[in-house]
Amino acid sequence: MPERMEHNRAKELLERYRSGLCSAEEREMVESHFARYIRDNDQLPSLDDWIRVERNMYEAMQARIHRPPFNGRLLWMYSAAALVIVSAVALLFYSLVRQPSTEQHVAGSRPADVDPGTERAVLTLADGRKIALDEAGIGQLATEGGVIINKTADGQILYEANEQEGSALAFNTVETPKGGYFKIVLPDGTGVWLNAASLLKYPNHFSGHERRVELQGEAYFEVASQYSAASERVKMPFVVATATQEVEVLGTQFNLNAYPDEPDVKTTLLEGTVRVFDHERRFSKTLRPGDQAVFTGRELLTRPVDTEAAVAWKNNLFLFYHADLATIIRQIERWYDVEFDYASLPKTGRLYGEISRDKKLSVVLAALSEYTGLHFDLEGRRVAVIP
Repeated sequence: MPERMEHNRAKELLERYRSGLCSAEEREMVESHFARYIRDNDQLPSLDDWIRVERNMYEAMQARIHRPPFNGRLLWMYSAAALVIVSAVALLFYSLVRQPSTEQHVAGSRPADVDPGTERAVLTLADGRKIALDEAGIGQLATEGGVIINKTADGQILYEANEQEGSALAFNTVETPKGGYFKIVLPDGTGVWLNAASLLKYPNHFSGHERRVELQGEAYFEVASQYSAASERVKMPFVVATATQEVEVLGTQFNLNAYPDEPDVKTTLLEGTVRVFDHERRFSKTLRPGDQAVFTGRELLTRPVDTEAAVAWKNNLFLFYHADLATIIRQIERWYDVEFDYASLPKTGRLYGEISRDKKLSVVLAALSEYTGLHFDLEGRRVAVIP
């Protein structure tokens, strides 16, 4: 096939990759070719090398060679609408094998830095008492309505009924600040991981026909099965209510992102089955593993997603796929408890990236600066964005 046609076919593939429209096989093909080039040459492809790289991709397309993706630890790409596609993709894969140096300074940065988030949360009891869970000692924290609240040696909060007393229903809340996260085990054995700036309200024991909790922010749930007191054959549904929707499950694992400053509420299912409703129950969707429900406020949509990205925060990672810069900035703000100057953020472009949430803020800003062309001036807990 003529070289020009090969070049055009490869560029079409790169354009689909940049736009997030290529298939899984095509995405793996692009990533494997560029990762291999960078690994073998330890540099960006020169303009003279592009035809050869593109020809190799085209030949792979013809032969339908399936290669595993290069599993880099850090990967950033920024592409404005009119940028040359091949240059943007080269930048993406160069970053796969090149970790930003911790010695690289953010423009105008001060000696002071901002540490990543830590395990922090406050438990508020029904009578208004507050307990800083990260500071509380191991053992019994409180007794409320015949329910004993304990902190285990590994830092978990557990509820158990006092068999000598009747259990009066009371509601507790656990709230994580910006820069905090926490795991709690609810009275039914359900595990809940709270991301930064999140709040969970729940009863000190579950009774009746359902188990209902309320969430603001983001949490990952591993829901334990519990049967109705009226029948051992009937499971009690577990319901998570947010400001705009409800998620109903029986026993499953899912992530729910319902921050008030995010444009959509996203429910991502890993195991089991869930039903998602808006509050008026005008819309409903049933999810299967690998599905994500997106409630925009006007409609409820579903789509297949990479669940790894949705729960990356639980695994202590920032992981983005085709994310806009404003979304990434909001995550950084919550985790590091800082504020960005949004007025200077570009309105176009998408980023792809993975970086540990254990890194100091300066390392994350250095990565963003290197691969977006923007500069960040960190002063205290305010970050100015400099084009």
